[in-house]
Amino acid sequence: MSGNVSVTSKIEIHPSGELYGNISTRALVIEEGGLFDGTCNMDKAAEIATKKVTPIKEREAKGKRIGDL
Repeated sequence: MSGNVSVTSKIEIHPSGELYGNISTRALVIEEGGLFDGTCNMDKAAEIATKKVTPIKEREAKGKRIGDL
């Protein structure tokens, strides 16, 4: 395959697979024999940011109770 690839989960390149282009993904697996020629951006920060938990003391400082999540 030749071109840019963007997925929200995982890209796997198998032993006979070839990818020429840029990748944007959360996880990348390249099996022995697989070929990847390009750049890869694995943005875990975006995934973590969507799951950010505000500490209890910070919520209390803003006047929110634990049940107000």
